[in-house]
Amino acid sequence: MHIAFRPALVLTLLAAPAFAQDERPVYQMLEGIEACLLGAGAVDATSKLLTKASWTVEPDPEAGIVDFLPGEGTDTFAFMSNTVGYCHVEAMALGTVSTAGLLELFLAEGDHDITSVTTGTNEAGCATQTLSNGVVVEITSAGNDPVCTSDMTSGLRFLFTGG
Repeated sequence: MHIAFRPALVLTLLAAPAFAQDERPVYQMLEGIEACLLGAGAVDATSKLLTKASWTVEPDPEAGIVDFLPGEGTDTFAFMSNTVGYCHVEAMALGTVSTAGLLELFLAEGDHDITSVTTGTNEAGCATQTLSNGVVVEITSAGNDPVCTSDMTSGLRFLFTGG
C-alpha cells in the first residue's frame, strides 16, 4: 500500500482533543470516514458508529437515504443509501487536498483491514482510490454538482457495489 505519511497532519491531530463533540470539520471528516468505511454500507452499522460520536441520524425514506449531522457545527454532514450502495461524507470548509490527506491518514493509521490502495480516476476524471476490500472511494468537491478539485469544499463517496 502506498500512502503518503504526513507528519505535520499527524502532529496536529494528536495535539487536539478527542473527536466526539468537536465542531472542527477535520475531526468530523475523520469520524465520517471511519463510519462510512467500517459501516460497510450498512445503515445500522454506520448509524451506530456515528451516534457513538454524537451525530444525529435522520432517515429520509422518501429520498431513499439516511442523513447524518454532527452534534456541533454545520460545516460537515454525511448521508447514505438505505440499501448497501454508498456512504458519502462532505465538508463545506475543507478542500479536496485536505480531505484526501485525511483519508490517507485513516488508511495508514486507522483500525481496519485494508491492505492496499490503488489510485485511479472515475468517468468524470476525478480521483478515486480502490481499497483492497473492493470499496471504491471517489474524491470530489461538495455540492449537488461536484467538481474534481476544490480549495473550499470536499466530498468522499464510498461505493460498496464496485461503483
